[in-house]
Amino acid sequence: MTTEAPALEELIASSQPLLRLMCRSILGGDDAVDDIVQETFARVYPRVERLSGDRIAYLVAVARNLCRRELRRRGWRLRLEARLRANPEVRRNPEESAVDRVELLDVWDRLSAEDQRVLGACASGMRHRDIARWLGVTDDAAAQRVSRARRRARQLTAAIAS
Repeated sequence: MTTEAPALEELIASSQPLLRLMCRSILGGDDAVDDIVQETFARVYPRVERLSGDRIAYLVAVARNLCRRELRRRGWRLRLEARLRANPEVRRNPEESAVDRVELLDVWDRLSAEDQRVLGACASGMRHRDIARWLGVTDDAAAQRVSRARRRARQLTAAIAS
C-alpha cells in the first residue's frame, strides 16, 4: 500500500462532512452534492501527496468551483427550457434532429484532433483558464485555440449546409 492511500483516506474522512455541507448550501439539497464531493476527491487524488499547506482549504476551493460550474450548467439549461416554452415552434420533429446529429458528427469527424480536444473541453464546461492548464499553454493561447476551433467548426458547418 502506498502512502497516498492512507493520506487520501484521512483527507476524505476529515473533510467530507464539511464539503457536503458547503455544496448543499450552494446547490440546495439535491443529488448533485454527492457527485460534486466525489468529483472533488477524484480531481485532488493525483496531487494529494504534493499538496502543501491547508489541504482542506484546497478541497473547499475545488468543490466550490465545481458547484459554480454546476450552477452555470443549470442556468444554461433553465434558459433553454424557458426559450422552448416561450417559442414552441422552436421544437423540431425527430427527423430534423436526427439530420442535425448526423451533420454534427460529420463536422466533428472533419475537425482536427486538437480542435476536437479543445471543443470537447469547452462542451464539458471547462473555462479557458482550465483549458490552458490542461494544454500547458497561457490563458490567452487557450482562448485563441478555442476561438479558432469554433471558427473552423462554423466554417465546416456552413460548408456542409451549402
